[in-house]
Amino acid sequence: GYVKEIKDYIPEGLKFIQEDNPLWIQVGDNIITTDQAKDILLKPVKNIYPAGWERSVVKSVLSLDYDKYPSEIGVVVNNISTIYAIYKALKYQRNATKRIVTLSGEGFNEPVNILAKYGTELGPIVRKLGKYKVSSRIVAGGPMMGRALMNDNVVVTANLNGLLFLKDLKEEVNNCMGCGRCIKVCPQKLCPVFIMKNINNIDKLKDFHPELCVECGLCSYICPSKLGLRDAVIMAKKKVK
Repeated sequence: GYVKEIKDYIPEGLKFIQEDNPLWIQVGDNIITTDQAKDILLKPVKNIYPAGWERSVVKSVLSLDYDKYPSEIGVVVNNISTIYAIYKALKYQRNATKRIVTLSGEGFNEPVNILAKYGTELGPIVRKLGKYKVSSRIVAGGPMMGRALMNDNVVVTANLNGLLFLKDLKEEVNNCMGCGRCIKVCPQKLCPVFIMKNINNIDKLKDFHPELCVECGLCSYICPSKLGLRDAVIMAKKKVK
């Protein structure tokens, strides 16, 4: 549906997306250069992870920093689905009751997007649409920030964007090498491995500030010893709070 709505804005002769001149930038420019959208500015950001992190968005778009909340500097950050929900509520008095959920992954034989109402049980839908091995690892959300599930007994909620079915990997967990990769890659400049080692020492945990973690999962991803660093930092965050 979206392609049909925006096709008239696509410049004639442009058939592909170029890295230095993305199609969506041109489409967006054409859409917002109207009187109705004169207060909208389209701002490209770098293709990095986690680009959608609130603090990163404010920094890259406005070159501003804040302490705890962007409202301190007069900024409110919303994603597209939130803006669209506000639009429907104000113009049509319609509330948000449905969500597009992606079922994908190398462990699932029929990747598909489905539109389902909040509260819908996904298990029967998953088993009807495709097949996956019992040994598959099921993740609610994306590969970096998603949460592992015991089975497919999950319901659709406002913040569930997909189920990821991964082949069960036999990863060997080793002791920390002291390589420092988790510290180097952390966007918040935290020390995940030290937080993990002091998980039961509240006083020391406070010094490491786990509450600043954005749960991006980069520390677990980069760790050569396959330590569950993100889970440890999340647990430490709860303890400190």
